[in-house]
Amino acid sequence: MGDCMKRLFVAMLLLLVAGLPGHAEQPGRQSRASAGLGLKLGYDSNPLDEIPTTVRSFFGSADGFVSYVNSSQSDALSAKLTAIGVAYDARDITETRVVNAELDYEAKLSDKASTRQTTQYERTRSFSQESDLILLRNRSSYAFAWGRLGLRTDLKDFALNEQNALLGGEFLEEPEVYRSASLLPSAILTLGPGEIGISTEASRVLFANEADLIGFDRAHDLSRLNIFGSVALDRVSVEGSVSPTRIRFHEDDYDDIAATLYSAKAVVTSPQWTGVVRRLALETSITRTVEQTTFPLSVYQIERSRGASLAAGLDGGWSVAVYGRQLRTLYEGIDILVLGKTFGLEVEKQLSSAFALSARADWRQQRIADGGQPVEGFSVQFGVNQKFDLLK
Repeated sequence: MGDCMKRLFVAMLLLLVAGLPGHAEQPGRQSRASAGLGLKLGYDSNPLDEIPTTVRSFFGSADGFVSYVNSSQSDALSAKLTAIGVAYDARDITETRVVNAELDYEAKLSDKASTRQTTQYERTRSFSQESDLILLRNRSSYAFAWGRLGLRTDLKDFALNEQNALLGGEFLEEPEVYRSASLLPSAILTLGPGEIGISTEASRVLFANEADLIGFDRAHDLSRLNIFGSVALDRVSVEGSVSPTRIRFHEDDYDDIAATLYSAKAVVTSPQWTGVVRRLALETSITRTVEQTTFPLSVYQIERSRGASLAAGLDGGWSVAVYGRQLRTLYEGIDILVLGKTFGLEVEKQLSSAFALSARADWRQQRIADGGQPVEGFSVQFGVNQKFDLLK
């Protein structure tokens, strides 16, 4: 992480936290504070997703959050901290730890104009990936009778380290660090129960390391046109986007990338019934995205995901959901294609509005295309979840 970015993040953190008590004392403001804690125990037949399977392990996990919101008719200030930890019985598996802190301030400048600033820090540590993210985001919008215009700016510092095939599955000695600045103007047209819009993105991504593992420079520029829309009816909601994207590298070490990205999601819910089955909800989605990777000769991987879930709300506070997902990951530049799929079942019993019991089982498989041997695994887990209202 860059020292300058770290100091800027800490300064914004102290500034916003210092403002919380003063905001709470002002008349006409409302404060909400909540927290949640989840504890789970389970078993995974192949937690490392390896061939042959040499490690099977029980695991325990804890996840929690604390959030605070202080708002008025003209502005809102919020802070949220989330943390996830997963520990395995097998001692040769590094425990997973994820911490995310987010600070957000939104203000109405007039009846039509508003601005929003977000500061985020996320740290991830697991047996296969390590990353640190600092994001400074500003969003401004101006409303018209027909819709609104918007402008978003991002400053990001991102450090990524992954298990590397050229190092026998070990991590790089130092993470690959990217620093980027992005500009995203947008225009949105409101049409009855829905909206349609267009935005463009221009990003400059600098590679902070002198060179990657094989001596190449990964600095590049990203440009994107995004056309999107959504509609929400009584029991059906649909949203989607199409984004032609171009990535141009500063040096000739890597070939430029041109890809059409997209996303679509549809949710259909049934009426409220009075029998054993109270409500059904069907959700389907498909996405195609680009993600950074430290894999040799490949700066980006293109991921296509397709999934569906069917959830049933039952009498007595019970709910049951079945789900399936397919993932197709293409490593650009080396044309390695990895195929994956997951199927699962989840059951939850809501004992009160703040306390629930849950159980989940899933099966997964992944393989390299063109004859790769499949890697399979399954897991089961049982958990409890408790929410708290901290201001009651």
